[in-house]
Amino acid sequence: LVTLLERTMEEAQDASEKSSIAMEIARLYRDEIGDGNRFTEWADKAWNLSKEDPQVVVEIVDYIFGTENAAAAGPYLEWLVNYLEAKRRLKELPGYANKLGRILESSGDTRRAVEYYRICHEHDVTNLANSLALARLHMHHNELEKATRVLQALLLRIDSLDASSKREVLLSLARINQARNDPKKARQFVTRLLSEQPDCAEAREMLSRL
Repeated sequence: LVTLLERTMEEAQDASEKSSIAMEIARLYRDEIGDGNRFTEWADKAWNLSKEDPQVVVEIVDYIFGTENAAAAGPYLEWLVNYLEAKRRLKELPGYANKLGRILESSGDTRRAVEYYRICHEHDVTNLANSLALARLHMHHNELEKATRVLQALLLRIDSLDASSKREVLLSLARINQARNDPKKARQFVTRLLSEQPDCAEAREMLSRL
């Protein structure tokens, strides 16, 4: 069947038709033959022949994220996020923006990671893991005003966070207020944390300095 499709693809005149056949071959390798490398190879051919069908890129991204080399999805994700944003397909946008942000952060490109975490945050404030990552990187870059806005939104949903995330939010807000020379407000956040997590050594140490 693959050989027949390859012959049909060679005879096709239109790039879009060639792309469709290449993707059919890719799916055969993925679903029937179980050859992931050949799936990626043919799916990439399909994408390069006609960059009009985002579904091709979605399938490539989903497959790569199921492997141990998720970083390889970066170029595809960047194209997909730009495409979805341009087409105003905003329901699909946040998840892919977050995935790209995670890849960029893990590679050390934290400035660009912020850009994509921000896109996700703007269109899906319910993604609390993304909001935490965005706030963390704003703190890392000493962008305290931006970090504060994200952390305050998280504070409204703090009961939905696990213990570790609650600790991060409250300590971050305490540090921001300490940097603003507002020890009273910083102490409030630390005290709130200790009321829930009395064994938090970091909070105890910070309280001793306030």
